[in-house]
Amino acid sequence: MIRHPLIRQVRLYNQFSRLSNLFLSNTLPPTATGCDHGKGSAMVTIPTYDKTRADARAIFDAAVNRVNPVTMMAQSLKLDGNTLRVTDGSDAWTYDLSSFSRVFATGMGKATARMALGLEQVLCQRLTDGLIAVKEGHTEVLATIRLIEASHPLPDHRSEAAAMSLLDLGATLGTKLAKDDLVIVMVSGGGS
Repeated sequence: MIRHPLIRQVRLYNQFSRLSNLFLSNTLPPTATGCDHGKGSAMVTIPTYDKTRADARAIFDAAVNRVNPVTMMAQSLKLDGNTLRVTDGSDAWTYDLSSFSRVFATGMGKATARMALGLEQVLCQRLTDGLIAVKEGHTEVLATIRLIEASHPLPDHRSEAAAMSLLDLGATLGTKLAKDDLVIVMVSGGGS
């Protein structure tokens, strides 16, 4: 299995997203301040200052943007004519899209919808079709790639159906995959 820095960054994006409301609010859970002063699970109000809050917001926004799957796809994927270049900062791979009949996309995980949006923006009309499975509510409006919502972290019947659809990608998309097709696979947290 190839470990790609993009996957690690997508996990960070998910963690930053969950922390955003807590971090930018004026309250912290008792455990964040070190004690609860006998108040159980009561929230602790902390003082904020306009500049500190603005600085914190700027730092937070920069961090979230750095690990935003759409931004990351745009930084990692470059299309120059028929050549798709995939980079991870230190390594690069190139694919001559003219040597493939069709280009498909598939994937699974909470951030995959945002990754698919970024992929669609890079490949535009070169993308033939696609299918991804995401956690319920983690959707995007996609032009070419189809989306299936499923349960996470506990799988349900939709999760099983999504897995079967992804495993039989060609039939699900109403086609038969061939040797000269390129299939781009995107995996993020929850895809395991």
